[in-house]
Amino acid sequence: RLFLEMLERTQQLRQAPGWETLRERYLESDIPWHKLSKEALAEKFRQVGYDMLTLLQWVEHQKDWAEQDKTELLRRVFEEQFEVTATGPAVRPQEASGTVQNPHDPEAQWAAKDQKKTKAWVGYKAQVAETVAPEQGDAKSKGEPTEQFITEITTTEAIASDLDGCERLERQQEEHGLGRADVKYVDSAYVTDDTLAQAAKEGRELIGPAMPSQNPRGELFTTDAFDVSIAGRRATCPAGHASTQCSRMENAQTGQVQYRFEWSYLCDQCPLNSRCTKAENGRRTVLVSQYHDHLQARRREMRTDAFRQRMHQRNGIEGTISEFARN
Repeated sequence: RLFLEMLERTQQLRQAPGWETLRERYLESDIPWHKLSKEALAEKFRQVGYDMLTLLQWVEHQKDWAEQDKTELLRRVFEEQFEVTATGPAVRPQEASGTVQNPHDPEAQWAAKDQKKTKAWVGYKAQVAETVAPEQGDAKSKGEPTEQFITEITTTEAIASDLDGCERLERQQEEHGLGRADVKYVDSAYVTDDTLAQAAKEGRELIGPAMPSQNPRGELFTTDAFDVSIAGRRATCPAGHASTQCSRMENAQTGQVQYRFEWSYLCDQCPLNSRCTKAENGRRTVLVSQYHDHLQARRREMRTDAFRQRMHQRNGIEGTISEFARN
C-alpha cells in the first residue's frame, strides 16, 4: 500500500501493470482482517506475493523509482516473506529474526521480555543511566522526590542484547565527556563472568546479582555446589573430594577459554553420586569459563546482608524506568 501511495502521489500509478485492480485491493479496500478465516488470510497472503513480485519486476525498468525508499521497503518485505519458485512466489516456512514488523517504522522489531513471551512488544529497547545517592544517605519518605538525575539514554534495536546496549551506553557517555562510572549498579542481565572480569581489570565495581547456575535436571547439583579455583586448577565437589584432573580448552575461532574438572574414580563409590550425575559412566564433570572465579565470588557475596543492603542503591532507577516506559 505504501508503495502504491507513492506512485499515486507522484502521478505514476496508472503506469503500473494492473493498476486499477491494485488500487482497489490495497488503496480503496477496508478489509476486516481479524474476521477472516485462516484459509481466507492464506489466500490473501498468496495474492500479495504475486502482486509484489509483479511490481518489483516492473519497477526494475523505472529508473526514477528503483531506489526510492518505498521501493526498497517493498523489496525487503517481499524477500523476507516470500521466496521465488518455479511456480511463482511461495511463503517462507519460517520468519527470520529482524524482519519488518511495521512498514511505517521498518527498524522496529519484535522482542519479548521473558521466556514465556508474556511481555512482548514491537519497537526498541532503551538503556538508561542515572546517578546514585550516597550509600550513607538518609532514606527518602514515600512520595518524596530523589535528588538523582539521568546522565545518559541510548536506544537500541529490540533484538539487541542488553550487554550490547550497555556497551553502547558507556561509549556514548564517553563521547559526551562523562566517562565510565567507577561503581555501577545493574540487574542480573548485565552480570556475567566476562563483565565482572572486565570491571575488575579496569579497577571498577560492577554491583548486581548474578544468575544462578542452571541444570536441566533440576534434582542434580549445579556448578554453584562446587568450590572451583581457576588459579589453583582445582575444584572440590559437594562430597568434599578434590578434582583429579583439570583440562584447559580454547575455542580456536572465538578465543574463548574454558576449564573442565573431573573426579574420575572418586565418583564410583560416592554416596552423593545419584544427586550429582546421570552420565552413563556415573562420573561428574564440571565445565566453567576462565573467569568463573569472579562469578563464584559474586554468587557467594549475594548471600550476605551487606550485598543486599548495597543493592538498595539501585531501587531508584527502577522507578525511573517504570515512568519512562509508561510515558
